[in-house]
Amino acid sequence: MKRFISHAIVLYGRVTG
Repeated sequence: MKRFISHAIVLYGRVTG
């Protein structure tokens, strides 16, 4: 599940810009 969390963090960072 670490991969999912890592991906979510990256996506979140992109959304926040």
